Amino acid sequence: MKAQRRHDLKTNTLATTLVTLPSIWRKIAGRVILIGTLTLLAALFAFRLWTNSRDAKIRMRDEVETAREDIEKIRYGQFADVQDAYEKKAGGLADVIDNSKDPKLLAQAWIEKGDLNLVVSQT
Repeated sequence: MKAQRRHDLKTNTLATTLVTLPSIWRKIAGRVILIGTLTLLAALFAFRLWTNSRDAKIRMRDEVETAREDIEKIRYGQFADVQDAYEKKAGGLADVIDNSKDPKLLAQAWIEKGDLNLVVSQT
């Protein structure tokens, strides 16, 4: 009976699979690691694109908001060098107009640029 039991254990499919598993793993381990690495890199790339896009939107929105404040400062003579302030704000608003895809933000940037030009022409 012992010999029969030993023979059954040697020919058991689970035992055979467990014995051959390390050689199978050696064959496919490189592919698994490569696929895992590529998936991780793709996820990081997508996350980076998403955060850069979000940061650009926040930066452009802040540029438009600060333009309104600076226009009021120019209007009330709180800037010593109006031309320098105008060039900085006009450049920032031009960046928003060139790079923004948000129609509301674009409209606000155009309005602020027009107000900036009006205020500077009146000073």
